[in-house]
Amino acid sequence: IEQARQVYPENISVVATHQNDQFALPQEGELTSTLGPFGLPESRINRTTEWVDPYELNFLNDIVNLNNNLAISIDSQIEGNNLNVSIRFVSSNAMTNHKLVVYLTENGLIADQANYLNYDDSSYFYEMGNPIEDYVHNDVLVHSFTNILGNNFDNTQPFDDITKTFSFDISNSEIQIESSYIVAFVVNSDNTAINSQTAVVTEFQDFN
Repeated sequence: IEQARQVYPENISVVATHQNDQFALPQEGELTSTLGPFGLPESRINRTTEWVDPYELNFLNDIVNLNNNLAISIDSQIEGNNLNVSIRFVSSNAMTNHKLVVYLTENGLIADQANYLNYDDSSYFYEMGNPIEDYVHNDVLVHSFTNILGNNFDNTQPFDDITKTFSFDISNSEIQIESSYIVAFVVNSDNTAINSQTAVVTEFQDFN
């Protein structure tokens, strides 16, 4: 994933979900039961395509370099105790039975990490211990503004300009907003992501 970010710095969005640890959200079970059972660690591209060891970057080329008909922008502001988010999207194609997914992710979370590859001498994590102590977790899904699988929106016609707004009370949250990101994506009826966008919290990200 980090190598993919270097190759495609403005073309990928990353969300790390957790199971059975302090970072797992209550809705995690709904996510995994719908998208399929996960073997850990596991990577998915566009939510539904497995990306497996050795995680070849050329596997991403045809996906990342496709001309996309859907554009997404993100705007967010802190107002009092609320994090308010506005997601705008427009597609040159009609959309039927699509959903909008909006997440909050956080970087720099420190916690022990189970290491299922501790004895795999082909793994980067070989002999790092199990668990790996004080592991730095990035892109951690810490809040879902929508249903974790997304919110349905009305069917659209080509070039309909849609804006959806969300609010999250952060007054009792331990989330460090300065190291957090908004990730928004639109999925089709089989939960495959059509396009995504990422923005630092409180920074506007226009269509690109």
